[in-house]
Amino acid sequence: MYAVTGATGKTGLVVAEELLKAGKEVIAIGRNEEKLAQLEAAGAEVHAGDLLDKDFAEKALKGAKAAYIMIPQNFSTSDYRAFQSQISGSLASAVMANDLTHVVTLSSVGAQMPEKGGIVQGLHDMEQMFNALAGVNVLHLRPGFFMENLFSMIPVIKNMNMLVSGIRPDLPVPMVATPDIGMLAARHLKMLDFSNKGHQYVLGARDYTYPEVAALLGRYIGKPDLPYVQVGPDQLIESFMQMGATRNIGEVYAQFTEAMNNGSVMDGVERNAGNTTPTLLDEFAVLFAEAYKLN
Repeated sequence: MYAVTGATGKTGLVVAEELLKAGKEVIAIGRNEEKLAQLEAAGAEVHAGDLLDKDFAEKALKGAKAAYIMIPQNFSTSDYRAFQSQISGSLASAVMANDLTHVVTLSSVGAQMPEKGGIVQGLHDMEQMFNALAGVNVLHLRPGFFMENLFSMIPVIKNMNMLVSGIRPDLPVPMVATPDIGMLAARHLKMLDFSNKGHQYVLGARDYTYPEVAALLGRYIGKPDLPYVQVGPDQLIESFMQMGATRNIGEVYAQFTEAMNNGSVMDGVERNAGNTTPTLLDEFAVLFAEAYKLN
């Protein structure tokens, strides 16, 4: 039996579906009972609840031998690192209480940083917690920038006619499609081909600078001259608050952006065949253009 947290999310849904296709028994865990119904219809055991609740987490993982572990987003918290650490603690306790033998986690580039990692700081804490679990084989997947995060830029592009970020325009950024992450996690879980504690970077097909991203997306949405504009930390924080997030969310994103710009996030990371996944940004741009028309 395999437990999948975030089972209705971008990566978790792919993991759950791939395991079910392989004939595996799946426990699908999420926050929304209605969204879980699709997986229940496909044969999964489903549990809807809050992973901050240790009792819920322990019950949800009951019977599993392996799990896909991820921390859900929460843009309403005033302390994102503490929120991430609380979820990690709850899940780590549930893993030990249920004697799971294998865990694949969704971490991130930058999770190797003990401090000044911003939005991924709690993922560093998660990795440390799971690495301390005796007798559990753990593989941390550390993906680059999710291509799907670019969907959030659609209103900005429509209203301001520009692509905006805090990233340096000359900085190549690894961009990965979330289905590729889910497929990789599912493959590792099906094979249980990892032991002890380790990590694997997931870097997409290639790196892109943000001006390249703007030009590519612009071509697909009929704006071939779409410019890229870098904004400072204060503007970045303000933009998150305008979208309804707390100031803390803006601050941790700004700190992560600074760590990207100064090279700390990608320090020591080298692209190779094992961490290169197939989907190009050109393929994602087709989906982006469809979403752009609908918004």
